[in-house]
Order: sequence, then structure tokens, then C-alpha cells
Amino acid sequence: MLKYVLKRLLLLIPVVLGITFIIFVVLNLAPGDPAVQILGADATAEALAAKRAELGLDQPIVIQYIRYIAGVLQGDFGTSWLSGYEVLPEFLHRIPYTILLGSLSMFVSVIIGIPLGIIAAIRQYHFVDYASLALALVLFSLPSFWLAMMCQILFCLTLGWLPASGVGSLSHSLLRPCSPSPASALFSSTP
Repeated sequence: MLKYVLKRLLLLIPVVLGITFIIFVVLNLAPGDPAVQILGADATAEALAAKRAELGLDQPIVIQYIRYIAGVLQGDFGTSWLSGYEVLPEFLHRIPYTILLGSLSMFVSVIIGIPLGIIAAIRQYHFVDYASLALALVLFSLPSFWLAMMCQILFCLTLGWLPASGVGSLSHSLLRPCSPSPASALFSSTP
């Protein structure tokens, strides 16, 4: 069993490297220039070229990726282009909230899903079975970001039942505003 687990862990390394490389390439192909975002659209061509050289954006993409991975392996996730803050503290700051939201969503899914599944299995081909299947299909089909925004508009802005932002109580966690995930902070940094 230990050999199997070690084999799987070793196979995880090329998978993670492949995924990070694909994301790195896609982000580099995305429209927009980090130097322009940092310095502004009215920056001179010389200033933009100097900023690109400072960020290492004048290097081939493979070199940029190798520098990025080398920095990550040393614990240096870089500095955010937009805010100027170190990425690692921002990443670590968001981890507890991510774990909290993931745990709450899993808890709610289990509390609702298991009883509905049992009732649907007991009452097969009855109204409860069809209704739970229809509800599951509708909720599964809706894009989660759209549903979250619609729920925020309804429960926070229109009805005023929940706070629109903040941290602290359970009511803040029910409809937490969409914010960048910790993983997205990793790729918005300089190597």
C-alpha cells in the first residue's frame, strides 16, 4: 500500500507541473500587458520596455516559467502586479476563509443531499423522486458564479437579510462575495 501511495504522489509532480505550465502559457497569451497595467496607458515606450525587462517578460516563456517554478520552490511567490503586495501572505490570509467556505458548503450538501437521496430512493417514481431530480438538475446546470450573484442581489441588496460583504458571523459566510481564490493569486505575480 505504501508503494502505491508513493507511486501516486510521484505521478502527481508531472501533473502539477503540466497544469501550472498550461495555465502559465494561457495567462501569457491573454490580452493585456502587465507593464501597461502597472505603469498606465500613457507610459513611454522606454519605460514599458524597462518594466518588461525588470519583470522578466522579455525572456522566452519557458525561461519565465522555469524562473517562476524556481521561485515557488524557494517559497517566493513574487509580488502582485496590481496591488504591489507579496503574494504568499495574501495567499495564506485567504486560506482559512477558503477552508471555512468549503467546509460549510460540504456540510450543507450532505445535510440536504443525503436525506433527499434516501427519500427519493424510498419513494422511487413518485413526486418526491421527480422533484428532487429536477431540483438537482436545475441547480447543477446553473453556473455557480451567476447563481451566487443573483442570490447576493436578492438576499443582500433587495431583501437586506444578509450582509453584502465582510467577515465574522455565519451570516457573512452564507453569501460571501466572490473574491479571487488563493490559487489565482499565485499566477498574478512576478517571478
